[in-house]
Amino acid sequence: MDKPRSTAVSRPRRPWRSLGLLAGFVVLGTAALYAFRPDLVLDAEFARQAWQANVRYDAVLVDDHVWVYYERDAASSVSETPVLLLHGFTGSKENFLPLAARLGGDHRIILPDLPGWGESSRRIKSDYGIDAQVARIERFLQVQKIPRVHLVGHSMGGHIAGVFAATHPERVASLALIDSSGVQFKPNAFALRVLRGETPFNARTPAEFEAFLGELFAKPPFLPPRLRDVLFERNRRSHAFNARVLDSIGRGARAFELEAKLDRIESPTAVLWCSDDQILDASSIDTFARIRPAPTVKVMDGCGHMAMIEQPRAFAQSLESHWQTATSAPQPQLVSR
Repeated sequence: MDKPRSTAVSRPRRPWRSLGLLAGFVVLGTAALYAFRPDLVLDAEFARQAWQANVRYDAVLVDDHVWVYYERDAASSVSETPVLLLHGFTGSKENFLPLAARLGGDHRIILPDLPGWGESSRRIKSDYGIDAQVARIERFLQVQKIPRVHLVGHSMGGHIAGVFAATHPERVASLALIDSSGVQFKPNAFALRVLRGETPFNARTPAEFEAFLGELFAKPPFLPPRLRDVLFERNRRSHAFNARVLDSIGRGARAFELEAKLDRIESPTAVLWCSDDQILDASSIDTFARIRPAPTVKVMDGCGHMAMIEQPRAFAQSLESHWQTATSAPQPQLVSR
């Protein structure tokens, strides 16, 4: 006699239970990383920003320094001139990621950690003054086989970019200076500390680091406490280096090396500033106005010294317009060296 078939109804599988468990493990894993390895969380955030900007990570050996940089190829052949973006004092290539994400795809863009900074090589006995960095940029372009660039510099990077443009005019299709150092301006509280021999870029405590962020930004971006701890620790490890470099580029006559070379700049130039900059006062613009032909000047509200992070869209639009104008201008001829 056949056994009666069971009338029980099999329960449908519930895949969301597995997904829920997986999500739980992800949350727990992220929380553990945040608690015990916040440096990895910060690096993951920078990787996310790099992905959003569609840039790839690369490195190249140039003489005795490894340059680490982000790069994005041009999406078309509209422009054959790459864009080279130079960060400021205590900065890194990541400072330009928000701006890079808003730049059109017609240009090849390169965002390096300048030698001595970020992930690029730092050598104890090497010179990281303005002239030394200018020479390194020339070698970087030679190694990369790049004849000419649209050069963008922020803060110290602007000082380096301006001196490079004055020294190698045939290499620079256009120059953009964002809240740049290298010229005299009306001394503010931050500058007076530098002139007294202090290194206000060096934070001795987390509270000092938070205050420093308040000087860099008009509205400091939200930073989870553990990620702020990572940035503070990275700053702390570079105190001796920061002080040494600031001695060579931030005090005395060499602090205004760019000002002495303004009359040698031939490239179409844009001077971009934020009105609330507490590091380098906007009165610098009066000095940059000496460049001939006269530079395009734009001052924006609602941002401090880290303009490309606080106002990336507005600065990207200004740069795109500047490059378009510069492309139609006559360019110095590349001279073989």
